Amino acid sequence: MTTLIIRCPHKPFTTDSDSWNLEDLLFSYSFLNRNHFKTTSNLESCPVAEKVIAIMPSIDVRLSLLKLPSISAKKIQQVLPMLLEDELLSQASATEIKILPPFSTHLNEQRVVSMIDQQWLLWISQKLSVLNCEKIQLISEGLLLPSDPLITFFTLNEQYQIYTVKKNETDIASWVQQKNDIPIHFGEQGNLKEMTWEVLQNGLLTEQKIYEYINFLPMSFLDLRKNNRTEMQHWLSSQLWQEPFKWVRYLSCTILVCYFSYFLFLIWQDRQWQDVLYKSTGYVLTSNSAYPNKLSELVIEECQATHKNNEHCSADFERLLMALQKELGNQSLDSLKSLEFNSQGLVVELSNPSMVNTQIKNDAIQRIDLGRLLVTPFAKTTHD
Repeated sequence: MTTLIIRCPHKPFTTDSDSWNLEDLLFSYSFLNRNHFKTTSNLESCPVAEKVIAIMPSIDVRLSLLKLPSISAKKIQQVLPMLLEDELLSQASATEIKILPPFSTHLNEQRVVSMIDQQWLLWISQKLSVLNCEKIQLISEGLLLPSDPLITFFTLNEQYQIYTVKKNETDIASWVQQKNDIPIHFGEQGNLKEMTWEVLQNGLLTEQKIYEYINFLPMSFLDLRKNNRTEMQHWLSSQLWQEPFKWVRYLSCTILVCYFSYFLFLIWQDRQWQDVLYKSTGYVLTSNSAYPNKLSELVIEECQATHKNNEHCSADFERLLMALQKELGNQSLDSLKSLEFNSQGLVVELSNPSMVNTQIKNDAIQRIDLGRLLVTPFAKTTHD
């Protein structure tokens, strides 16, 4: 399965949502296990993949571990803003709050809750909705990092640097500082390590059990995809058909080569048949005295011959020739205008129709029309 990895930009710190589309906010993308990546502001240019994993910066996603009360799911959604009151950085109405699937390391009543700015999540969803893929997953890059409080990951920016420390799968802290400021370490003093493509791709392989069931995309994402008609874009994409067309070309070339080879073989087979036919005819019709010495050669050549158009006569070719010789007498090969051996027998056309006796003695020889004879199978070779 081809998996396309997309790294989303972080939310601008100094501008409002109305100016996000005006800024040069770039996405990076690459296939899994490839270090070569490209950047774009329009995800329609991304290649087609069977699965897409979009990664949001940890600074834009806040995770919190809660002990949920034993109430219905509907009531839990109503009380979540109150339970997260100390965690929210903005109003609850402006925050997309989502309860994530349970982690294997947590108790049944413990659940991880994600908090993302609603406007920013909508903007990211609109960008992702144009992708030519049906399986799109949005996760946080913090879920892909190794759980090590001694390592502080940083992301370079023109004006700012974003730092991230992960103590465990839910305790992830991210903060931003001016580029020239001395970094403030979270918890224990540790080493700085850049958040590179290699780090994220390694996390996609090692942390799959943690993120495989997580998706931050909102329910409105389905409506966005319908509005963008991404299904039609998927089928009309030239990149989707690039691989099938490549195999179609290979198959077409193979068929043409086989057909041409078979055509040449048929021409060769036809020439071989004609040579054997006229050579064998010459053995019988040229001279009666030469026939006994040439009979073995005639039989061998007849066995090697393959009939034209794959039609096979049930009679022996030499028997038909011998019956024809009895009827024509000692006529030379020049007396034959054409000769055809098919499923009905041996069809002979004479250059001089008067050569044929008025009364044909052999019942196996029939007159088709003036100058043409048909020697049928099992023709007699002796005089009555």
